[in-house]
Amino acid sequence: MSWEAPHDSIRTYPRRCHRGALSWAHTPDRSARTAPARAALDRKFLDAAGGDPVRAAHLRKAHFQRLALKSAQSRRKIKEATAVAETVEAELSAGGGPDAA
Repeated sequence: MSWEAPHDSIRTYPRRCHRGALSWAHTPDRSARTAPARAALDRKFLDAAGGDPVRAAHLRKAHFQRLALKSAQSRRKIKEATAVAETVEAELSAGGGPDAA
Protein backbone atom coordinates (compact mmCIF):
# COMPACT_ATOMS: atom_id res chain seq x y z
CA MET A 1 0.00 0.00 0.00
CA SER A 2 1.61 3.24 -1.09
CA TRP A 3 0.81 6.67 0.21
CA GLU A 4 0.19 9.53 -2.15
CA ALA A 5 -0.21 13.14 -1.19
CA PRO A 6 -3.49 14.69 -2.17
CA HIS A 7 -3.08 16.43 -5.49
CA ASP A 8 -4.31 19.71 -4.06
CA SER A 9 -1.61 19.76 -1.36
CA ILE A 10 1.10 19.51 -4.01
CA ARG A 11 -0.26 22.56 -5.81
CA THR A 12 -0.77 24.65 -2.69
CA TYR A 13 2.50 23.78 -0.91
CA PRO A 14 4.59 26.60 -2.43
CA ARG A 15 1.90 29.15 -1.62
CA ARG A 16 1.60 27.93 1.95
CA CYS A 17 5.38 28.14 2.42
CA HIS A 18 5.45 31.62 0.99
CA ARG A 19 2.63 32.70 3.29
CA GLY A 20 4.61 31.42 6.26
CA ALA A 21 7.66 33.39 5.21
CA LEU A 22 5.59 36.52 4.75
CA SER A 23 4.00 36.02 8.13
CA TRP A 24 7.40 35.89 9.84
CA ALA A 25 8.71 38.77 7.75
CA HIS A 26 5.81 40.96 8.82
CA THR A 27 5.92 40.04 12.49
CA PRO A 28 6.36 43.36 14.31
CA ASP A 29 7.76 41.84 17.54
CA ARG A 30 9.52 38.54 16.87
CA SER A 31 10.63 38.26 20.46
CA ALA A 32 7.04 38.41 21.67
CA ARG A 33 5.97 35.88 19.04
CA THR A 34 8.55 33.33 20.20
CA ALA A 35 8.09 34.02 23.93
CA PRO A 36 5.70 31.08 24.52
CA ALA A 37 8.20 28.62 23.02
CA ARG A 38 11.07 30.04 25.06
CA ALA A 39 8.95 29.88 28.23
CA ALA A 40 8.07 26.25 27.48
CA LEU A 41 11.77 25.38 27.07
CA ASP A 42 12.58 27.12 30.36
CA ARG A 43 9.74 25.18 32.01
CA LYS A 44 11.15 21.92 30.59
CA PHE A 45 14.54 22.56 32.20
CA LEU A 46 12.95 23.66 35.47
CA ASP A 47 10.82 20.49 35.56
CA ALA A 48 13.87 18.33 34.82
CA ALA A 49 15.70 20.06 37.67
CA GLY A 50 12.89 19.35 40.11
CA GLY A 51 12.03 23.04 40.50
CA ASP A 52 15.58 24.15 41.38
CA PRO A 53 16.33 27.22 39.22
CA VAL A 54 20.11 26.95 39.68
CA ARG A 55 20.15 23.33 38.56
CA ALA A 56 17.81 24.23 35.68
CA ALA A 57 20.34 26.83 34.53
CA HIS A 58 23.09 24.21 34.66
CA LEU A 59 20.97 21.75 32.66
CA ARG A 60 20.21 24.44 30.10
CA LYS A 61 23.88 25.36 29.77
CA ALA A 62 24.86 21.69 29.37
CA HIS A 63 22.16 21.21 26.73
CA PHE A 64 23.40 24.11 24.62
CA GLN A 65 27.03 23.04 25.06
CA ARG A 66 26.10 19.61 23.67
CA LEU A 67 24.40 21.32 20.71
CA ALA A 68 27.50 23.45 20.12
CA LEU A 69 29.74 20.37 20.25
CA LYS A 70 27.57 18.50 17.73
CA SER A 71 27.58 21.54 15.46
CA ALA A 72 31.37 21.85 15.62
CA GLN A 73 31.78 18.13 14.93
CA SER A 74 29.47 18.38 11.95
CA ARG A 75 31.31 21.39 10.53
CA ARG A 76 34.66 19.62 11.03
CA LYS A 77 33.37 16.51 9.25
CA ILE A 78 32.10 18.58 6.31
CA LYS A 79 35.40 20.47 6.10
CA GLU A 80 37.39 17.21 6.03
CA ALA A 81 35.11 15.68 3.39
CA THR A 82 35.43 18.81 1.26
CA ALA A 83 39.22 18.70 1.55
CA VAL A 84 39.26 15.05 0.44
CA ALA A 85 36.95 15.80 -2.48
CA GLU A 86 39.12 18.73 -3.57
CA THR A 87 42.25 16.57 -3.35
CA VAL A 88 40.67 13.85 -5.46
CA GLU A 89 39.42 16.42 -7.95
CA ALA A 90 42.91 17.93 -8.22
CA GLU A 91 44.47 14.49 -8.75
CA LEU A 92 41.97 13.67 -11.46
CA SER A 93 42.58 16.99 -13.18
CA ALA A 94 46.38 16.63 -12.98
CA GLY A 95 46.33 13.05 -14.22
CA GLY A 96 43.96 13.73 -17.05
CA GLY A 97 41.11 11.93 -15.37
CA PRO A 98 39.13 9.07 -16.83
CA ASP A 99 38.35 11.05 -20.02
CA ALA A 100 42.00 11.66 -20.90
CA ALA A 101 42.94 10.40 -24.31
